[in-house]
Amino acid sequence: MVTLARAADAALDRGDLATVRERLALLESTAAENLAEARLIVAAMTPGHLQQGTLAEALQRVVDTASAESGIDGSLTVVGSPVAAAANSEVVVLRTAQEAIANIRRHSGAATFSVRLDYADPERVGLEVRDDGQGFDPSAAPSGFGLVGAQSRAADLGTELLIDTAPGSGTTLRVSVPR
Repeated sequence: MVTLARAADAALDRGDLATVRERLALLESTAAENLAEARLIVAAMTPGHLQQGTLAEALQRVVDTASAESGIDGSLTVVGSPVAAAANSEVVVLRTAQEAIANIRRHSGAATFSVRLDYADPERVGLEVRDDGQGFDPSAAPSGFGLVGAQSRAADLGTELLIDTAPGSGTTLRVSVPR
């Protein structure tokens, strides 16, 4: 946003009002998108967020909000009977889903995404987030802290965050945490 503001200022100095308007419009849309994502994260970080309902209900709210705000068609599928897991496991699942969906919104160019919450294993809760976007080169170093943070949270529970992607093939993210 700072770069866009500086570009608008430079265009103003040149008297290029068309570019100024273009940069300001892009600045406004970027700010609105960032605000929407921040609201999603803050809402989910509220201490009582998971206490107000099940993990499945919290994920449904995240999916519904992201779909409504981004125009990307999102869905949630729950496999098995939802059973409360350890609080730290549920937080890892929720935060991982939020990060994956934020990345879908920002980077994927996807038309659809799906979230699958899996209770079939009596000892674990599985999460899969899949999109039909452009994918990326997994060997490239991550440019932000989101996926690194999600990997770290998974490692804290003794598990691994798996990312299956390639340029042009969409992305699937999976994690399985202890109940």
